[in-house]
Amino acid sequence: MSYSKHCLFLVTPLCILLLACIGESAVSQEWHTRIANSSSAIGQITTISADDEYVYFAGSVINSSGNQDVLLGCLHSSGDTVWTTTWDQGGDETVAQFILDHDNGLLLALTQIKEGDALAYVARWSRQGALHWHRSFSDGVNRTSAAGLTLLNSGSVVFTFGSEGAEGTRSGVASLSAKGTEQWLEYIPDETPVAIDSDGSRIAVAAVTTATPTESTFRLFTAEGKLIESDTYSGAGNGRVLPVCVQKGLKGFYVGGNILFADGAGSPFVLQYSTSGDRQWVVLPIKTIGQHRFVDLEPYPGGGVVVTARMISETDIDIYLARLDADGTGIWARSFNRPGSGRDETPPLFTGVGGGQQDAHSLTLFWHPASDDICTRDEIRYNIYTSTSPGKQNFSQPMRFVQGECSAKLADIPAGVNQYVVVRAVDAFGNEDSNVHEIAVLTAAATRTQADQQWR
Repeated sequence: MSYSKHCLFLVTPLCILLLACIGESAVSQEWHTRIANSSSAIGQITTISADDEYVYFAGSVINSSGNQDVLLGCLHSSGDTVWTTTWDQGGDETVAQFILDHDNGLLLALTQIKEGDALAYVARWSRQGALHWHRSFSDGVNRTSAAGLTLLNSGSVVFTFGSEGAEGTRSGVASLSAKGTEQWLEYIPDETPVAIDSDGSRIAVAAVTTATPTESTFRLFTAEGKLIESDTYSGAGNGRVLPVCVQKGLKGFYVGGNILFADGAGSPFVLQYSTSGDRQWVVLPIKTIGQHRFVDLEPYPGGGVVVTARMISETDIDIYLARLDADGTGIWARSFNRPGSGRDETPPLFTGVGGGQQDAHSLTLFWHPASDDICTRDEIRYNIYTSTSPGKQNFSQPMRFVQGECSAKLADIPAGVNQYVVVRAVDAFGNEDSNVHEIAVLTAAATRTQADQQWR
């Protein structure tokens, strides 16, 4: 028996809310463990998995030289650390998803940024921490980034990744054997995948429709990669529709996400699909209008689903929890107010600019997305600071910014002049991170110089 879940700092929001339902007096902490790495300056655990005896975790660390590496580890159920290891492919690597396979292995989906290019990977380790194989996915033109992976009853691994660049934006879905051999690969244009899951024989993918931001897409495939059904959800009004997760339920699949409006208001949504891919119902669990955000969902063992969200007001950030039955009818809903919770004052967690590609008069920058405990990725702004001298950026005045993107092109850059660049993440409440991760890039008409990364 195994369990896998995306997680920030080892605890999911759903777990927190379920504990809150039980009551503070009924909950006691059995153990906690601090994971330390002597060569690392910053660490973040982003996903966990567990079997009957061990807890496995994956995340990223930034070492003293400024490189971001994959961190893997194993804890005993008693809380003792069994092993930890890091994996460095010569660039900056971040984890998208981490699951246990059927043959005592650990499967990881990750993205690497190296010399200005982004590349999606799938890798497999043993549960003792030994690397078995890894495979990268590139279409030869575009940058690729990992979105997630799932397992089929056959033991095959299905991986989804986004592709963006000269060939436009598209979603990739690929199947690998247990030994990492590619079995099939499908591309869907004008989509960016967000999440993937399977019921063992069918594969469900939730994606953002890049050509039409007010729509999201659900696609259902066979184990052989044949499309069974697709559905487009357009939300309400002119809000941008952003799916967050897809999970198999007792009968079919659930998709949860947010409808975001220009004024900052948001409405969480839940979609339910049958095993044949037909949409059964859609529910907006929070009926009031406000800056609300979907967090997570968990299929209920007897049917239906439990949904968690945040209800954000001018003075408070409250926790919302609701249970829907198999028909989408609300059974109960609870909100948890913590007096004095106030507004969000914590900046996003962001590792800074990853790299850059340059030509004679322009510079294209890339970075891994920031994570935030309140705001969605689409709400995070990235401020770009430049200087012709190292460490001399004016952090009170960015050269430009982009919203919800992980790349930016700077035009009209003087040829033959070093540009020192720092990128910082800002959440919807104006909290900006303070990283000083700087890259230096020389633009030249005839020479393409590799980015010189420095840690300051």
